[in-house]
Amino acid sequence: MIVGNDQDDVRRRRVVGRHGQRGNQAATESQEWFHGASPSPCVNWSCGTCCKNTVPLTGSSLNTETTAMPRRDKTLDRRTLLLALLAFAVSFAASWAAEPVRVRVLTYNIHHGEGTDGKIDLARIAAVINRLAPDLVALQEVDKATRRSHGVDQAAELGRLTAMHVAFGKAMDYDGGQYGPAILSRYPLTEVTVHGLPFVEGCEPRCAIAARVSRGADGPELVFAATHLEHAKAAVRLCQAQKLNPALAANNATPTILAGDLNDVPNSPAIKVLQPHWTDATADRPEPTWPSDVPRVKIDYVLFRPADCWRVVETQVVAESVASDHRPVLVVLEWRIADVPDEN
Repeated sequence: MIVGNDQDDVRRRRVVGRHGQRGNQAATESQEWFHGASPSPCVNWSCGTCCKNTVPLTGSSLNTETTAMPRRDKTLDRRTLLLALLAFAVSFAASWAAEPVRVRVLTYNIHHGEGTDGKIDLARIAAVINRLAPDLVALQEVDKATRRSHGVDQAAELGRLTAMHVAFGKAMDYDGGQYGPAILSRYPLTEVTVHGLPFVEGCEPRCAIAARVSRGADGPELVFAATHLEHAKAAVRLCQAQKLNPALAANNATPTILAGDLNDVPNSPAIKVLQPHWTDATADRPEPTWPSDVPRVKIDYVLFRPADCWRVVETQVVAESVASDHRPVLVVLEWRIADVPDEN
């Protein structure tokens, strides 16, 4: 039985269409006039099923408030979005910070660029370095403007060929130019210092070159040093090793890496003098490094300090037998951020 007349019923449905909101909201509101999925209009206002909360829209009851759905709280939506973005940013930053801080160190006695084939070829040396992609390189037996090397500044040329920063340390004047160790670095070098080492008549003057390496966001600031010790006289070599400790191992506040041709085997007196202050990165894998064609002895080293601030990730005596009479040694070190010592 119809309550009211047909015109009222039609008016009710038109009001819903005219005042209801678009999309899903309009569909939801229009369903209030039907039983379940039945397309037939409700003809019993007292059925209590679909119309129990519905007031017939007549007269002054015709307004949008009776059919409008609640508005979403835009402020709440914005807050939710901001919280989600913040959570993502924190998670990303934490994962980025957790990435290990590593440094690739190479020591290479380049024999003034002369290979075992008798040819001086700096491009060949540079190709070896570029292939290994080190962050820091300690070079030994580097010529600067000598006659035998045709007046070339070898450190500067290798810096150009590898696109790295350069520092050269003069150990002695030689053959119309200079001769000594050098440093290549992917990072800027500051506070470059050349430490002269003791020697006696008949021995070549030797030195260690050290520089502060500013790695910026890539890791801690550190000191990197390259050296080349006496090859003929063990007593002189021992004195030179003793000089390295006060020169480069004065405190634990700055992480320091010392690399080079020490011209002595593990557990020799000169190496034992260094052991209380330095950790040998290749101690667990003491592979021979010289001569390059058929290596017999380990005389090239990468040392670091403090011991508890570094972890050795990888060591490799590179199988390069032609470019120089020494094989290059590559070490990958990981910086343990949590163990950084306090400045005193």
